[in-house]
Amino acid sequence: MRTFLLSLTMLFTAAAAMADQTVSVVVKDAGGPLPGAEITVKEDATIFEVTGADGDAVLTVPDGATLVIASDPLVTQTIKLKPGQKSLTVTLKDSESLEEFVTIGYGRVKAKDKTGSTQTIKEDMLKNSTAPSIDAALQGRVAGVSVASSSGQPGAAASVRIRGTSSLSGSNDPLYVVDGMPIGGGTDKSASSNPLASINPADIVSMEILKDASATAIYGSRASNGVIMITTRKGKAGDAKFSYDGNFSVSQFTKRYDMMNLKEYAEYINDDYVIAIGRGEKVDPEFANPSVLGKGTDWQDQLFRSAIGHGHQISVNGGSEKTQYNISLGFSDQEGVLINTDYQRINGRIALDSEVKKWLKMGINIGITRQEMSKAANIFDPKAGDGAACKSFKETDENIIVQTLLSLPSESPYDVNGNITGPETNLGTKINPIANLNQSPILREETNVLANAYAEIKFMKDLSWRTEFGIDITNANDENYSPFYKYGGLSVAKEEATLLVGEYSNTAWRLSSFMNYNKSIKERHNIDAMVGAEAQEFMWGGEVNQGKGFNTNEPHTINLAKDTKNLSRYKGDGAIASFFGRAAYNYASRYFITATGRFDGSSNFAPGNQWGFFPSFALAWRIDNEKFAKDSEKFQEIFSTMKLRVGYGETGNANCTPAHVAYVSKWNHNGEYPGFHYQNYTNDDLTWETNKQTNVAIDLGFLKDRFTLTIDGFYKKNDDLLLVPELPTFVAPSDGGWECIGTAYVNAGSMKNVGVDLAISTVNINKKIANRNFMWSTDLSFSFVKNEVVSLGGSTTSITEKADKNGVYRILNTDIEINRSEVGDAPGLFYGYEVLGIVQNQAQADEYNSRTGRSAKVGDLMFGDEKTTIGDPNPDFTCGMNNTFTYGPWSLGIQLSASYGNDVFNLIRMRLEGMTDKWTNYHSDCLNFAKIAKDANGNEYVTNPETNIPRPDNKDTNGNCKTVSDRYVEDGSYLKIQNVSLSYSLPEAVNKKLHINGLRVSANVQNVYTFTNYSGYDPEIPGSAIRQGVDEGRYPTPRQYTLGLNFNF
Repeated sequence: MRTFLLSLTMLFTAAAAMADQTVSVVVKDAGGPLPGAEITVKEDATIFEVTGADGDAVLTVPDGATLVIASDPLVTQTIKLKPGQKSLTVTLKDSESLEEFVTIGYGRVKAKDKTGSTQTIKEDMLKNSTAPSIDAALQGRVAGVSVASSSGQPGAAASVRIRGTSSLSGSNDPLYVVDGMPIGGGTDKSASSNPLASINPADIVSMEILKDASATAIYGSRASNGVIMITTRKGKAGDAKFSYDGNFSVSQFTKRYDMMNLKEYAEYINDDYVIAIGRGEKVDPEFANPSVLGKGTDWQDQLFRSAIGHGHQISVNGGSEKTQYNISLGFSDQEGVLINTDYQRINGRIALDSEVKKWLKMGINIGITRQEMSKAANIFDPKAGDGAACKSFKETDENIIVQTLLSLPSESPYDVNGNITGPETNLGTKINPIANLNQSPILREETNVLANAYAEIKFMKDLSWRTEFGIDITNANDENYSPFYKYGGLSVAKEEATLLVGEYSNTAWRLSSFMNYNKSIKERHNIDAMVGAEAQEFMWGGEVNQGKGFNTNEPHTINLAKDTKNLSRYKGDGAIASFFGRAAYNYASRYFITATGRFDGSSNFAPGNQWGFFPSFALAWRIDNEKFAKDSEKFQEIFSTMKLRVGYGETGNANCTPAHVAYVSKWNHNGEYPGFHYQNYTNDDLTWETNKQTNVAIDLGFLKDRFTLTIDGFYKKNDDLLLVPELPTFVAPSDGGWECIGTAYVNAGSMKNVGVDLAISTVNINKKIANRNFMWSTDLSFSFVKNEVVSLGGSTTSITEKADKNGVYRILNTDIEINRSEVGDAPGLFYGYEVLGIVQNQAQADEYNSRTGRSAKVGDLMFGDEKTTIGDPNPDFTCGMNNTFTYGPWSLGIQLSASYGNDVFNLIRMRLEGMTDKWTNYHSDCLNFAKIAKDANGNEYVTNPETNIPRPDNKDTNGNCKTVSDRYVEDGSYLKIQNVSLSYSLPEAVNKKLHINGLRVSANVQNVYTFTNYSGYDPEIPGSAIRQGVDEGRYPTPRQYTLGLNFNF
């Protein structure tokens, strides 16, 4: 018996020894060791490991186990270990089955076989960035894509343009497609301040940017500005794997205007000339001796703060061979650097894919997001919604940042007891801007549901049919309360307290069904065909109500108001029906041809003009796959990739209100004749704006793709531009009164873009140093594009920013025009007067006035005789550089972005140098204004002729501070250190002690430093094509310091 038990024990011991085999695995790709690859035991998914910085990992696995190695969801390899095998080296790129794929419209294609102009942003690139939004993370990373921050407000959208300006009056934003579902549908944007804010960056696996028309034409009428396709995380077979991503951040205000401090302000108002041209009053006694005064209140310190933020996401991923899932839940809380501007987001996402039958796959992807934000009520945001309670603000004098800058250093936002106070007089800024921000913010709430479901039937190996249904629903509400108060010399009566409440909704649905056929004949003839149909509908609506007169400031619901009324109520809908197809053929992966076509029908046009056809074709030749190339050792030593591409395509633009529909609204003129009146003229002849684009490119790879180069040259022409013409005042009064009838869209003119995109990727160093792998890689992007307005239709030769939805600019209660788009020039140029200098003496004033008919005095500015082009906001080129250094467990990333040749019109400086009264603070440069004295004959002259600051003038009779001139045009070129990130992957021993995997800590600085000659807060000034490059006082982009933590378990 003892012999039997001993034999049994030895048998189990031997079996256990066979079951527990320690295996050392090294994972590589073409660039060398591959960190972050997941290694899972197929038979037992609870056994898994993540490769370290040297691409290595050690696992204890059953003898003869099967390992599944994955670098991302699209790149996996399965290897069965031999009995007793203790080491394994895997090079993923060497496997043809692992060749990288890119996402295109309604399908995927091998990266090296693509024929269109596309570029991929992978998950690891996004992980190393803490950009404030998904779209902002693209800045400097993609050739041909220009990204500018529209606002530093947490949760705000960025301005993205692909290959320059495509439309003059419409949107130039690209189409975003999330897991096949286009988002941001409809013409009303009140319901969604930023559609991309509903997506947590940690959920994103890749972003594919489709740039040329041969790649985007499959999306037809919505793709004229390019397409950005976002793929979120899917489930993978195996036991549940949890992951955590967390961060803590501090954001800071980075730059300030040099305003007068208290001592300087006292010196300014004590000047005899300032007293004389002011109100004729002597200076107040407390300012009589400036030398004893300190700095006073720095209002910029009161306005801005160090802002705290934190974010957390936990996700679980797993499933069986037939059903996989990924579930994530995230929370973000971010203060804004502008006081009382905060943002919170909670979002959840679930992705489920299942093989219901061998011939049937089904899946669903649902994301739900809740956002809450507090925003400044009066600050310009070019991407803001159009609701009355959160309207895009453009009155420069009332901009909260400008009001703060103009506030006197002799005053304080708080009294000695810490209570809010106000100016002693109702002159000057007439407000306590800090009280305004704290008590009158816009409070906004948004709920978004983005869902997409699919069913795919596999009829045979080469033929499948897929149907998708998606919804994008956003409901939002906002309120803005202006309280009654008494602060110092300022007061608002209870009867004037006002509450605005807005409610908005935006719903879009999409039903798409398409059939794919893929056939390979003798591994040489490869055929890919797709045909389908699609229907989309958009519905939007909203209303804004006002309550006026409150007995208490808290609570202030609208039903407590003494008077209530509806300010606006609207709704609308639109639809697009489509039929589309694609055919692609390649011979032996050498010669490629792709053709697409799409019919789109839009409800925005009258019958007879609703349908448009948008075709494309592309050709490519992979020279590196030719026999002569493969047989040449010298070719193989130098080139790993050589491909030529050429493509042509057409896309459409229907981004307008239905011009064939006449809208009516109520009116009641002076309490008499209540009724309705037409809001707009109609145009039944309106049709598609068409974008035609030709692309020629070459893709080169050297030394096994350690150096890759892609050059794209393109020519893009937009015809039948959708424009809103300016009508004569006898038809459409300029004051927009009750009798005004709005104009309808017309097809007028054309515009062209010519440019070059350059993308370079290099592995500069990849070698062992002190037994650890060191790698340095660089990605460089360069974009040049020249825009030109070819025609504006008929006899029209130019348009101004009046044609933009935000209209003209305002300063000192005066409308001013700055941008002008003229035939033969780039859109949005600055148009005004050249400044010839300052009138130095009376003789010069007499000569200038006699010649020009003006009434300039000594110390005033002299302007050119006629208006002319004074600046160009369009850059000569933009570029970006990303350097990544890895050494063992350490990784360092440095991202740069630059823009050269773009001008900025500094409207804020124009106001800060106004010098029209003594109750307003000004820029410290104004201390050197033109000083006036009289000679022996009583003639005035300037005593400081070197100055470029005109004399103060409370009436501004010469228009020194209200005339658009090159005095306020500045060089907006910049080089920005966009991001610096440092991360460390902790040793495996630490992971095991903590019972987790892949523990990684990181430190990141966003918006590190900007090298620029621009005097304002930030030279990045986005806008529309015809209203751009003017600094109206947008929310400045902060610098953000972030600590991050990531691990799996």
